[in-house]
Amino acid sequence: MHFSSPLVVCGVLALVAAPSRPSVEPAPAPLETFLVDYAPKRDGVLTNPDATETQGILGHMQTMAKLSAEGVVTWGGKTGEGHALVLVRARDRADAERIAALDPAVEKGVFTFRVTDFDVKLSTRFGDTAVADPGERVLRFERELSVGLDQAWRAWTDGAAFERATGWQATIEPRIAGRFEISFDPQAPKGQAGSEGCRVLAVVPHSVLAFEWNAPPSFGKLRFERTNVVVRFEALGEARTKLVLEHAGFGRTEEWSQVADYFEQAWPHVLELLAQRLGPGR
Repeated sequence: MHFSSPLVVCGVLALVAAPSRPSVEPAPAPLETFLVDYAPKRDGVLTNPDATETQGILGHMQTMAKLSAEGVVTWGGKTGEGHALVLVRARDRADAERIAALDPAVEKGVFTFRVTDFDVKLSTRFGDTAVADPGERVLRFERELSVGLDQAWRAWTDGAAFERATGWQATIEPRIAGRFEISFDPQAPKGQAGSEGCRVLAVVPHSVLAFEWNAPPSFGKLRFERTNVVVRFEALGEARTKLVLEHAGFGRTEEWSQVADYFEQAWPHVLELLAQRLGPGR
């Protein structure tokens, strides 16, 4: 915050002191828009990250969601080269560089960044219900599917294909802030059927899909806070694909630990169902 200097009026030559005037704090300078180009520090970091890099990537997604909810980030997307492009509203270039430097993926050496001026303002607001203070726990699962990469990718990014593979109705929009809503119980009351309101966080075609996730209704108010899931796809052959699913962003309380315990049991069942029902000709 900027504080104005005290205004002292002292009519030295005047016989009567000049009347004092109330100080007025200047209006804050309007925010400018800057383009931040986050570049992977090494090849393959998005498709085959180590444990530290995974934490950085998940932290980056959580930070983008939080800054979007605060109106600091107004748009984000990825390029074919794996760069992440983000529009940031800041006081000046130095402020934008400070924001970019505090990104967990930059701090952990996953990304480098470059800030340039940008004069277009867009708005993409989502992620405002992300867990405010996530812990370090990350659930990780691997599963091989007896289908090619393209079919495995469609099963997670196309609602009709997901329903054929699992039997659950789904609305999936594979784009940043697109819907990722799975209905496990269509007969349940509105808001309790599945992952209503969850959004896509990141898409690298045929490689990475990240999305918000929520707790079951039995966990009460925690259902309204979002964790995040990252699914990575790796072709092992013409009709073989490996999935790596990581679920993070859980809070630090005992109740959040119970949510994580629940999903530690639930995700293997989902992946087993996919492995059983997803195959050639389906």
